[in-house]
Amino acid sequence: MRLVHALVTLSVITAAAGLSGGCVENRATLYIESVLGQSGDSDECDITPPGEVFVASGSFDPGSGTSYVAYLVVANQMVPLGDNDTLRPETSRIQLEGAEISMPGQDTYSVPFSATVHPDPSTAPGYVTVGVPILRSDVTAGVYQVTVVVYGTTLGGLNVESGEFVFPITVFEEGTFAFCGSLADMTDEGYPTDPCGRFGQDGYLYPCSDVNFPGCDVCP
Repeated sequence: MRLVHALVTLSVITAAAGLSGGCVENRATLYIESVLGQSGDSDECDITPPGEVFVASGSFDPGSGTSYVAYLVVANQMVPLGDNDTLRPETSRIQLEGAEISMPGQDTYSVPFSATVHPDPSTAPGYVTVGVPILRSDVTAGVYQVTVVVYGTTLGGLNVESGEFVFPITVFEEGTFAFCGSLADMTDEGYPTDPCGRFGQDGYLYPCSDVNFPGCDVCP
């Protein structure tokens, strides 16, 4: 498990800060904007950040045996520093290394992944979307407040970490989202299927006849 707690600190250069040794945690450089959703009238997987559709909370049927995958929109608010005239390289790009996942009453664990968030030359942040499994299938029914923290390193060598992003997920009994048919049936009959290929989450069903999912004992 990799737990990153090396936060970038910003010194507050004021007389009062000098008396108090004032340093504040930098939660502005890197942050999670939202969980990206899919348009209900499209069959194409669109994970272009920041996207027009977001998911405010999730729903999950762990019977598919797969994890709940959230497309996290991660933002970089650093100012571009590269300069072609002086041959100065761009050091404000952030190379993401993973995320820490935690829930009340359970151990924190780390999910490694790789992505780069480029700075935006305007006043807007730079964005990237990353699909991260934030809830495993070995959970029981209930409501979970999942806390996600992403971390990485700038090309300038600074360790950066986002603030806590809390995402609520309602977990249903196994088999709630199961469909007693095949993927072809789901397409032909218009059953809800996730265009990004995720099963058993956010109302999208999973088929029982094509794959022997653990939760398919509800099907004849």
